[in-house]
Amino acid sequence: MRTTAGICRKKITYASQQDALEAALAAKIALRPYRCELCRRYHLTSRTKGLHMPVRRVKIFFDGGCRPNPGPMEAAVVLRGAVHFHDDLGVGSNSDAEWLALIAAAELARSQALNDVELIGDAVEVVRQANAALRSHRPANDHEAAFLALVADTPPARIRWIKREQNLAGIALAARHHGL
Repeated sequence: MRTTAGICRKKITYASQQDALEAALAAKIALRPYRCELCRRYHLTSRTKGLHMPVRRVKIFFDGGCRPNPGPMEAAVVLRGAVHFHDDLGVGSNSDAEWLALIAAAELARSQALNDVELIGDAVEVVRQANAALRSHRPANDHEAAFLALVADTPPARIRWIKREQNLAGIALAARHHGL
């Protein structure tokens, strides 16, 4: 970043990048440290033009199932490596269990006050229906209505499908059934 001599004199200088970073974190607005080409010390800036700022979305994995189908439903949600199991969800189909898992994932995001979340599941139909409901704001069934009501204030940044083998929540449910 190029700083003019007049701006450099007006800015607070920091001897180390760590000092500048601590000051940036304590500020009420988003600031980042940079090394000045003129004084070779560190200043703070809020400027992001031309700077690629990576988006770090929080990934929440969800999976639901029942044995037999239809039968007693259960769900698992994985957030930051922690598994949250939900039992006694009633009797229903696999599709119902997947919807309840998605709703549990949205509830967990809301309880943690997470804004930029990516909900990840392995049920193609549920992911497709949830994305369609988010776009149209018109629920086609009770599960969609419950989901839309839950995410009305802070909708997820993305809902996407992944393979069953990659779904951490599905892996946790399978491990639970196999006694691992």
